[in-house]
Amino acid sequence: MKVYLFRWNPRTEEKPRYDTYDMDLNSYLGRREATLLELLGLIARYYDHSLSFLNHSNCNRGVCKRCMVRLNGKVVLACNEVVSEGMEIRVEPVNATRVVRDLVTEGL
Repeated sequence: MKVYLFRWNPRTEEKPRYDTYDMDLNSYLGRREATLLELLGLIARYYDHSLSFLNHSNCNRGVCKRCMVRLNGKVVLACNEVVSEGMEIRVEPVNATRVVRDLVTEGL
C-alpha cells in the first residue's frame, strides 16, 4: 500500500508537503485490511512519531467525528474507513486552510 500523507506545521513551515509511506499491513497487523485510523497509528508508531492526528480513544465508533479527514478527496471518518493492501491513498485534513498541524484542524 502506498500512502501519501499531508504534513504541515504552519508555525514552523512555510508550505505543506506530502510524505510517502510504503506500508505492508500484513507485516504489522497480520491482516491485509485496517481502518484508516489504525493505519495512521502505525505510521505514527513505526515511521514518524511527530505525526499529528486526532484519535479519541473513547469513541472509535464514528460518533465523535474528531477523526474526520479526506481520503482520496472524499471526507471520511478514519475510525470507520477500511483500507487494504494494494490501495494507493492520499490522506489530507478536511479543511487545509485551518490546519493546526498535519491532519489536525480548527473546528470541523
